[in-house]
Amino acid sequence: GVYSFNTTLPVFEALRNMFYRHKHSRMYRQLPLVIAVTIVELPFILLSSMLFNIGFYFLVGFSLQASKFFMYYLFFTLNMAVWNFLGQTFMSVFPDAATAQGFE
Repeated sequence: GVYSFNTTLPVFEALRNMFYRHKHSRMYRQLPLVIAVTIVELPFILLSSMLFNIGFYFLVGFSLQASKFFMYYLFFTLNMAVWNFLGQTFMSVFPDAATAQGFE
């Protein structure tokens, strides 16, 4: 959760700075960037949460029922997506990564 938030900040900061240059040149607007970032992030979130859950869920000894595994996977994936997109939102609002993390 928080790790996903913190790793998103520097990447999105570089992307945001590039977006401001292109916006100033009138190359594109905000909506294409939002759609592109969402499309790019979703496969990463789905794959990384599946890899983590396969190892974690069964090593901890949770129930072996498929419905419970996929429910846990759903909640974990949604949690990871929320933290990731929250990090992107904070980076869009604040001027730099240190401020977005709340350390300044």
